[in-house]
Amino acid sequence: MVEKPKEYPWSSYRAKVGLVDSEAIDTDPCYQALGRTQDERASSYRAWVCDAISEGEWDQIRAAVLRGQLTGTYVSLSDLRNLQKSWIVPQLQI
Repeated sequence: MVEKPKEYPWSSYRAKVGLVDSEAIDTDPCYQALGRTQDERASSYRAWVCDAISEGEWDQIRAAVLRGQLTGTYVSLSDLRNLQKSWIVPQLQI
């Protein structure tokens, strides 16, 4: 896990906020709607990414990841068991 989005090497973040040039980045309609110019879109995207999750939430997420725990809203054990059943891939019968 990285401290800042721009530190993750496989993210499109750096290109979308104008830190690097990349023609390989597919800019979807949601990104395009963030502004009329590339500078407006970059500024809006940077603000959206930075403001989307509070620092307190980041601290909780980081701590949970380091402990190997789940984060998020309350989910009962039965809910987790039901969800886990959908993750099981059936074996092929040969």
